[in-house]
Formats: sequence, C-alpha cells, structure tokens
Amino acid sequence: MDLQVRKSIVRCAKICEEAERYEEMAEVMKQLVTTDVELTTEERKLLNVSFLNVLRIKMSSWRSINSSLQKEKNKNLDYVKTLEQKIMVEIQQICDQTTKILDEHLLLKSTNFKNKAFYFKMKGDCYRHLAEFQSGEKKETAIEECFSAYQAGLKIAYEHLPPTNPTRIGIALNLSVFFCDILHSADKACRLGKQAFDDALLEIDQLTENDYQDTTLVLGLLKDNLSLWNSEFQD
Repeated sequence: MDLQVRKSIVRCAKICEEAERYEEMAEVMKQLVTTDVELTTEERKLLNVSFLNVLRIKMSSWRSINSSLQKEKNKNLDYVKTLEQKIMVEIQQICDQTTKILDEHLLLKSTNFKNKAFYFKMKGDCYRHLAEFQSGEKKETAIEECFSAYQAGLKIAYEHLPPTNPTRIGIALNLSVFFCDILHSADKACRLGKQAFDDALLEIDQLTENDYQDTTLVLGLLKDNLSLWNSEFQD
C-alpha cells in the first residue's frame, strides 16, 4: 500500500476517534486491514479502539435493556423483548465481522508475535461478549471459542513476550475476567491474575519507555479486579 494512503487512513481514523464516531472509524480501519499489511502498533491500537468501542456501546445498551426486562410490567414486555433481540442481533453482527477480519486477514497474514497475540486477545474479547448473553449451544460454542482464543494468545505471549508486555498482561486480565464473569470462577480468575501481576512486578525495572504507560494502566486494572475477585471468592 502507498505510504501516503496509509497515513491518510490513520489520520481519518484518528479524526473519527476524536469525534467518537467508532462505526465510521471501524470502516476506515477495514480499508487498511484488508490489504493484508502488517499493522504498526499505532494502527493496531486504532483498530482495537474502533471495533471494541462499537461493541462496548452495544453491550452497554443490551445490559440496560436486559435490566429493564426484570423490572418492566407486562404491558411493555413485548416491546422491551423486541428491542433486546434487535440489539443482540447487532452485537452478533459486529462480532462476526470482527472475527472474520481477524481470521481471514490479521491472524492469517501476521508474522509479528506481538501483533498475533493481540489479535487472539481481540478474538477472545468478541466471544466473551457473545457468551454473556447467548444461551444453550450458542453459549457453549462462544465459551469454547473464547477460551481457545485467549489460550492461543497467552501461549504466544508466554513464549515470545516479557511479563511486563501490556499485551501479555492484557490477555491474562481478560481471560481472568472470562473465568469470573462467564464461568463464575473467582478462584481461577484470582490465580491467573495474581500470577500475571506478580510476574510483571518481578521485571518491572526492565520495562521499556514505549510500554510504560500501557503496562502501568493494565496493571492498575488487574490490581483493581484482583481486589474485587478476592472479596467475591472469600464471600
């Protein structure tokens, strides 16, 4: 891809991000991803911000509607259920689109270990969100796909990335969230999260300047979650 075209795509994605127009941002980043170039760290972050923010907003809507279902009186139930189904379809479409891009382009073409681990994390995130609201066989499939993606990413991270790498810590964090929120195992969440946190602290003095901000941010999130999970586990 022409360098100027690539720079233009990145600039347009940033403009969309500043305006919080995440759906347009995702469409812009798709133009870059489907050329099968190896993404830079900046490009990879923009891709993640775009797709996962679209998903985050939809999931927030679903949680709100789902909560309303528990409170609403009979006369409004049909409307709320219809709205919930519509949002669930939209979430499914976003996840299908994201995992398709990951499987057919990013994971298939990437030779960069850091990128590949990150893409498996993105894939796991998609299936974790699906597992939150699906039921029956669909839920079981989402759980299996989620665990498989996180495990694949963690394997690459353990073999090729230092314990202080933000992607490695991020995968451990999100897999821990999966254990707690989806499998309802605070014990597993605590063990995995604590191991990742302790491993990172042992080598914190070797943290590079490039990773400092991202690593300290994800370690803070992990620490907060560990406090929460420990209290749940003790209860």
